[in-house]
Amino acid sequence: MGAGDHRHVGAYGLRLHGMGEGAATLAPARAAWPALAVQRSPADRPAPERLMAADRAIVTYRGGAWAALDRVERRAVFRTPTALGDAELLHPYLSAVAATFARWDGREALHGGAVVGAGGAWALLAGRGGGKSTAAAALAVAGRPVVADDLVVVDGADACAGPAFVDLRPDAADVLAASGDAGVRAVATATDVRAGTRRRVRTPLAPPAVPLRGLVFLAWGDVRRTVRLGPTERLARLAPCRASGREDVHPDRALALARLPAWLVERPRDAALHETVETLEGLLDGPPA
Repeated sequence: MGAGDHRHVGAYGLRLHGMGEGAATLAPARAAWPALAVQRSPADRPAPERLMAADRAIVTYRGGAWAALDRVERRAVFRTPTALGDAELLHPYLSAVAATFARWDGREALHGGAVVGAGGAWALLAGRGGGKSTAAAALAVAGRPVVADDLVVVDGADACAGPAFVDLRPDAADVLAASGDAGVRAVATATDVRAGTRRRVRTPLAPPAVPLRGLVFLAWGDVRRTVRLGPTERLARLAPCRASGREDVHPDRALALARLPAWLVERPRDAALHETVETLEGLLDGPPA
């Protein structure tokens, strides 16, 4: 499939046009999803300053890459110093663009992942280095469908699927491999991406959208504990997780997220991964009232 072919695949609630081999990691797009044309060009001039306007935006990346977004034309032009393949475009480049279009399209976007449990999807939210990708990958090898890693776009009551993989740092991949035979197999078949700084673990394709049932906030602590959060705590913890900016919280959407069941899962940094997975599976299968 060439980069100019249009295939009905999508990610983060967008119908993506202009994908090549990366379409194999994308779920079928819903017909109602807005389109986004993906284009690639050399970075023949320095990156301009970041911009967020009513109909245009500039997203900048490390290494001199940047993307020009057009809300009216529904287009994102990625300008990179070297040729941009689908593997790198889908992550880390696409999520920042998808978060911007989510803002324009009146959706919520959260930094984090989402995994399917009983009755719907649960968002896994944490700060940088909080272990959310490792937890998502471990749940995937345990047989749990992963809806998204890195970005959760919420369209109405649904969490939209992202690309079907999880990127892990080498040390996190080692932790996953040490978790058991399934982890060993997942890491053994992973591919090096992002100049060897990440190991990409493929996951089965998830449904295009899954009802969002609840939120799990992951944190490091001195002891292992699981705490149900009240509405005020949920709002406070959600604020730094919002990918579309804290200043534009729509009251109705924020309150809708705050009405979902939410849990804080704390564990020591040296806690065994399988123990964290057991705790999370207990919540995914139906937390106590």
